[in-house]
Amino acid sequence: MDGRQLQDLAEIFTAAHLNWQTVATQRRQTAIAAATAGYSVVQGEKAGASRPPKPAPLYLKTTLRSGSEVRHGGDVILVGDVNRGAEVIAGGDIVVWGKLQGSARAGCHGDGASTIAALHMAATLLRIGDFVARVETPSGKYVPEVAYVDRRGSGKICIVDAATYLVPSSQKAQPT
Repeated sequence: MDGRQLQDLAEIFTAAHLNWQTVATQRRQTAIAAATAGYSVVQGEKAGASRPPKPAPLYLKTTLRSGSEVRHGGDVILVGDVNRGAEVIAGGDIVVWGKLQGSARAGCHGDGASTIAALHMAATLLRIGDFVARVETPSGKYVPEVAYVDRRGSGKICIVDAATYLVPSSQKAQPT
């Protein structure tokens, strides 16, 4: 793009009440024109690079023994148990249809919106995105649970019953 094309785009954005501040490009000519016009410029590989699409989910039917590790760039669905000393690392969500006693790391590329779910959550270590929770005393509950990052201020990993995880707060039972 040249200076004239950038100016035309700026006018379109202004008419739509949008504030344009940064231009991302791999072309030197566009970078020079944008910098001359006063825009912040991101140039090179980072400008055109986007996160590659997540791979298809990985389905496993096994028990992970101590020392075992499963790594996958997408979601991991495991039918079986994850014993102490075993680890599951996923770029997306982790679902364990069994007992999770080892460690689990969901959103390993920094996705804090990922979740970890298990029929029995007794993990020693949970990581979601950049958040870490060491579980000193596992829950005595034998109900399906979901671990997620609470984004409403605390920024910590919370573990809740799966039955209440997706229920909107307006529909949750109020204490009496």
